Amino acid sequence: MVGVQVTTGAEHGTQASTVVQFNNFLRNYFNDWETFAEGLSWEIIYVHHEDSTAINAWQKCVVVAHANATGSNEREDPQAIAAFWNQRVRQCQLAVSAENFRSERQTQRGRQPEGQGKGGGE
Repeated sequence: MVGVQVTTGAEHGTQASTVVQFNNFLRNYFNDWETFAEGLSWEIIYVHHEDSTAINAWQKCVVVAHANATGSNEREDPQAIAAFWNQRVRQCQLAVSAENFRSERQTQRGRQPEGQGKGGGE
């Protein structure tokens, strides 16, 4: 499973409340989410342009002042969420550039019109 978070500029940290919202979404989408999630590996991939500054430090999960109240249970407690992030989430990054992608023209050249190709009676 891959989750995508979009950020701009120098801020790449994740707030505990964002992780809670993401988990609540998944909990509502999957049956028996807690059991299913036990076996998952958690990763976040930061994608940036190759000419931009690479991330060179662990991106932490921050507990903002207004979210310091303890949640009703561990899965909503900002401190527990931050601990989960810091202990179980692996982080990596990928640098990409325009050269990494095919242009639309190159992509269309590689396609064959319908009805042609192998076994098409050519």
